[in-house]
Amino acid sequence: MSSARRVMIFMFGSRGDVQPLLALGLRLQREGYAVLCSANVNHVGFAQSLGVQCVGTHFDFEAFAKAELLAAMASGKGSDLSEAILKKMLATAEQAFAAMLAAARDFRPECLVTNAIDLYFAHALGTALELPVCLASLSAQGMIALSDQVTTELNEPCGHKAAALLILKIFSHILHQLEPKVRAVLGDALPRTTPLFAADFATFCHEHMRPIAPHLVSASPLLSPKPSDLPAQHARQTTFTGYWVIPAAEQQRRVQQADASWGDGADSLARLSAFLAAADGVPTVYIGWGSMIPAPPHALCALAVGALQLAGLRAVILGGWAELRAELLPPPLAAYAASHVHFARAAPHEWLFPRCAALVHHGGAGTAAASLRAGVPAVVTPCLFDQFEHARLLARAGAGIATRPLQKLTPPELAAALRRAVGDGAMRAAAAALGERLRAEDGVGCAAAAVGRFFREELDSGEWRGNWREVQRWRRELPHGGAGFVVRALCATAEEFRDPPAPKTR
Repeated sequence: MSSARRVMIFMFGSRGDVQPLLALGLRLQREGYAVLCSANVNHVGFAQSLGVQCVGTHFDFEAFAKAELLAAMASGKGSDLSEAILKKMLATAEQAFAAMLAAARDFRPECLVTNAIDLYFAHALGTALELPVCLASLSAQGMIALSDQVTTELNEPCGHKAAALLILKIFSHILHQLEPKVRAVLGDALPRTTPLFAADFATFCHEHMRPIAPHLVSASPLLSPKPSDLPAQHARQTTFTGYWVIPAAEQQRRVQQADASWGDGADSLARLSAFLAAADGVPTVYIGWGSMIPAPPHALCALAVGALQLAGLRAVILGGWAELRAELLPPPLAAYAASHVHFARAAPHEWLFPRCAALVHHGGAGTAAASLRAGVPAVVTPCLFDQFEHARLLARAGAGIATRPLQKLTPPELAAALRRAVGDGAMRAAAAALGERLRAEDGVGCAAAAVGRFFREELDSGEWRGNWREVQRWRRELPHGGAGFVVRALCATAEEFRDPPAPKTR
């Protein structure tokens, strides 16, 4: 076996959820680590095309979304979407965890890096195999921090700590739903007396607030500073690294090699360049909604081209999961699109976005990062979850416009936002200045450095193992708090969470 340090990365969701973690995996590989990714089966080929070893452990998320999530996306209710995904994950949990366990036993990682959705499985693997688990969040919201400074994915206007406690309570409940399924796979490999997860909510929260492994956040401190009210240990382990991006040169190389994940053939950049060059003074914008299908595809296509016609603009429109294309348009809009729109199935964002006058997107984590780095104004049309926070961050920075939810947006509203984004000189200057600063950050480099420090300073020294044994001891104690814990948590300062409370006595 190679002497390289070994890291297993857990990914789940849409392309925008997976690509930042692949960028991190690529950087770790280039710094000498051996990397194995666990992902939905529909992302295995995508990862392998980049040279990252990947095993399919979860169901095909794109097929599932198109078959079972359309109503939830149309409603705009994150709870509906989460409920549907959770139901599917519970139904497939034993199969998924068995695949993860087999892959981990074969690969023998020294450290697990996981997205929030796979946190349950990663913690179970970490307990069974005695491995550290690093949480990798794609936004500040993904931290689920007990902080008065971070909006959660509930997008509450205030009461952020209470909202975080509610989400953590849901997480804790899901853990206990998953536990019998995970134990069925582990069998005798893990004694029944070894707790997989914290038995009570107070202990669970204290573990979350006092992590013993790094918490990496793919967000720029220029836009999302690390909260100043985190408990000391949480703050020490948390790094806001900057965005995790696959370099523009690598994206362009993938297109030139006819990788269908990045373009419509080896000559697709030449065709895009020709369309962009033929503008004849008319600004060209980008429109794409990635994995979002909050309305029938023909309605989304009509929204995009209708807004372009009203604004008198040209556009590159990426099909996304809705598969937007000219054939979906009614004749009047099809006629406008014939001379003003270039439809493409895929294109490299790092190459395309800086060449556009403005961008329209849903605000997903990966797309938002590429948009902000491009240095051009954006119109963010959010649908769900952290997309609303990304829209607020961009608008607050003066680098773009946040609209009503995409489900409710009309062509005149989108046209007005586009005209402003293209014509507002101050906004263009703010976007350009912010983009320049963001491009100077090395997000994946910073994240890889944090992983390296953890290996050297905490894993190799034995410090992490001592902390892990303490966590196991703590889980075996009697319950550490009930309803009173929630009141204390809402009122506590960061210093008051420096140490856990004493366990209850019988």
